[in-house]
Amino acid sequence: PLKKGRLMFPIDLKTGELNGELWKQWQQKDPVHFFKNRIEPLKKRMIYLEVGQQDEFSLYFGARRIEQLLKSKRLPHMYGEFAGGHFSLNE
Repeated sequence: PLKKGRLMFPIDLKTGELNGELWKQWQQKDPVHFFKNRIEPLKKRMIYLEVGQQDEFSLYFGARRIEQLLKSKRLPHMYGEFAGGHFSLNE
């Protein structure tokens, strides 16, 4: 979320204290969380999800959770992990 054009983090960057209300707003935009509320529309789509095993942002953790949700709901999908990270994919 933005406030006056500035990104608002769900934690206090000095103390590490969680801002619960802001955290809920962040989760609304997180596929790990919002897919759970969108099961019906997802049944009509094929989902392709791919992630690098050395992703610099550790996105494989979320991708694996999403893939488990897709499996548990028997949603059509293809999932893959490749050797590599988030950057320099053409090398």
